[in-house]
This record gives sequence, C-alpha cells and structure tokens, in this order.
Amino acid sequence: KCIKKRGILCIRYINAASLCYYCIRVCRRNARRPETLNSKEDAMRIAVCDDEKVFRDVLLEYLKPYREDRPELSVTEFCSGEDLVAAYEREERFDLIFFDVEMTGITGVEAAGIIRGMDSAALFVFVTSHIRYVSEAFVLNAFQFLVKPVSKDLFDREFLRAEESYRKLRYKYKIIHKASPLYLEVGDIMYVETFGRKLKAVTAQGEFDYFANISIEQEKLIPYGFVRCH
Repeated sequence: KCIKKRGILCIRYINAASLCYYCIRVCRRNARRPETLNSKEDAMRIAVCDDEKVFRDVLLEYLKPYREDRPELSVTEFCSGEDLVAAYEREERFDLIFFDVEMTGITGVEAAGIIRGMDSAALFVFVTSHIRYVSEAFVLNAFQFLVKPVSKDLFDREFLRAEESYRKLRYKYKIIHKASPLYLEVGDIMYVETFGRKLKAVTAQGEFDYFANISIEQEKLIPYGFVRCH
C-alpha cells in the first residue's frame, strides 16, 4: 500500500511482514545549482508574444546579448495569442514564453491557458502594465509576472533564473538498463526506489530498473530537488 502525505510518497510496504524499501521523491523547491550530473543541454526555444511591436522589440533587444553568446538559442515573435496557439497546434513547442496580457483578440492569459493544456513544462512569463491579472496568471503556474516598463537589470535577473530552471529539468541522469547506458531527463523522473537488489526509476514513460546503491544515487539527485523519504 502506498502512503501519501502532502504529495510526497513516504513508504511502500512489500508485504504484511512490514519489509519496506525507500523512495527518492521529486520535490524541486529550493533546489541548488546542478553540478553532479552531466548532460548535453538542448537549445532553449523562446517565444515573445505581444501585439505591439515596440514592446516585442524591447524584449528582443534584451535577449540580443544572450543570442550572441548562445548561437543555438532560438527566438520566435508572435503578434497575437491566436498565432502562438496556432503554432502549438502545428506541434511547435517553446521552453520559455513571454506573454503580453492585454492583446487584441484573445488575451495572453487565455492563450496561456490553451497552451498549458498542450504543454505542462513551458515556463510562462507575463509582461503587462496591469497587475490585476496576477492571480489569473499564477493559476497557470506562471514562472514570473513582470510589470511594464521592465528594466534591463530585472529582465536579466529573471531570464537567468528561467534559464536555470530550464537546465535543471533537462539534465540527464545516467543508468545502466539491460546492460546498456540510458539517459533519463531529470524532469521526467517521478521517483527512484529500491526493488530487491536493484533500483527502479519511475517516469511517465515507463519504469527502468538498474543496479546501484540508493545512498550513492541519492547524493547525485539531491541537487535537482530530490529528497529521500523514510
């Protein structure tokens, strides 16, 4: 039987004799900078959605030094929420999206709500002159809410914070599964548990068993917000 409290899987019992094994359960709050896992980072895809070109140009100018430093970074402009939603319907995906809230047609919040139904991982940053939309934005698990005019210093701070969150979700965790190396994205791992003499990494895509010491693996995963539950 699984015992859950506040969303954290604590203990699983294998049998009535109370033989138990422990889980490392994901909880990314206050996670530190990843240093112990290695991966080839994917290029971040950014969308800027605002119906006023002058405001799109401000964000594009702020992004310019990052694009020069990271040539693989891609930035796509959208002048309406409808255009951004249509891109998602064509199966385009973005890792970080800057939304203006008040736009002609559907609002940024409405567009974000539609997109959230297709993409649970994208980071949403709302940029607006109206703070009354804050509560609606954060219902959609917004990463940040910025009030216009946005200073360069504030933009840099929040962009680097978003980039850090993006990287954490895409670091790879290496295991040996069925005698072959396998790399799992940290963001896909729900938990790792002991299973007999093996460990088992459980993801939305499936379960992968491998030989390893849970104490050693725990130390590898802690920087990514994992905690060991007893």
